[in-house]
Amino acid sequence: MGLRALITLAAALPFSDIDFRTVADYDFSELTNTSGNSKACESCLTNSLSCFSGERLYIPSHTNGVIQISSTDHRGHLIYTGEAADGENVLFIRACKMSNTPKKTMLSIGPYGEDATGCATNVSISFEMDWLDAVPLAGVCDGGSLIIQPNDDKEGNRRILVDRIIFARRREHGFYFIIR
Repeated sequence: MGLRALITLAAALPFSDIDFRTVADYDFSELTNTSGNSKACESCLTNSLSCFSGERLYIPSHTNGVIQISSTDHRGHLIYTGEAADGENVLFIRACKMSNTPKKTMLSIGPYGEDATGCATNVSISFEMDWLDAVPLAGVCDGGSLIIQPNDDKEGNRRILVDRIIFARRREHGFYFIIR
């Protein structure tokens, strides 16, 4: 399946709305690149994506709704600063590695900033666009900022594509009625 086909697939929620409630849901649909080359997008993260920043962020060629972390030669990172970065929430990311990236590259998610406490969580990431393992934020962040980046320090292609990020909170008790 080609990159365009992967990116155009619809992504259902990675969790049951009986078990979790969505706190924040970000897709990158406002990012579009119809050209044949990736384009830098650090300044494109406005409007509904203003809670994101970072370095070496791109919109891959011929895509809509995808952000690329890192370039072929340099590691980049995506930073989230917003209220959903809360220790009681769980983070869900739909992402993949580019086909020519190292097999051992994982996605690292951790606290960011001078007052950051806790350690990063490394999540396995494949070459197919899919939901990654859920990342509990308890102990990883406490109302601060998160950094999302490839976890290795070796030279080489570390490009990672992300098309959706969801913060959710586990429903603990009580009865819930969901009307559809």
